[in-house]
Amino acid sequence: MKTQFINLLRYNHWANTLVLRSISTLPTPNLAANNLFAHILAAQQIWLNRLRQEGPSVAVWPILPLKTLHTWMKISHNDWEACLSFWGEEALNESISYQTTSGESFLNTRAEIITHVLNHGTHHRAQISAQIRATGNTPPAIDYIVFLRSLANH
Repeated sequence: MKTQFINLLRYNHWANTLVLRSISTLPTPNLAANNLFAHILAAQQIWLNRLRQEGPSVAVWPILPLKTLHTWMKISHNDWEACLSFWGEEALNESISYQTTSGESFLNTRAEIITHVLNHGTHHRAQISAQIRATGNTPPAIDYIVFLRSLANH
């Protein structure tokens, strides 16, 4: 399971990189796409803090400039990779107690939380792709299979 999560985390970063590049090169800034991307990164940080048993450090819907998004994306990916490399298979199945931003308490395994974070990013990248398409531009191809093909070509 750990190897699959590492691969999916790398896919997540690859897709984030392509989407952020696309947002950054739009002829006219798209605030909705920018805000959705900031939310993806904020959620990644919030969930990582929960997995580390740390308190919240960022707003759920931050307003951030593109330059900051690039920096956050790199830091987030590096932090997630470091955690995944540290945790063993057993740790992925351990339950973590956490509180939501509204103060509700829940218990989920690390594997369930990681799965949620990866799916959450996919959901919002699809929304961003729709925003890009609505501007008359073409969003990047970010399907998982495209990522795998890009690895095979290198």
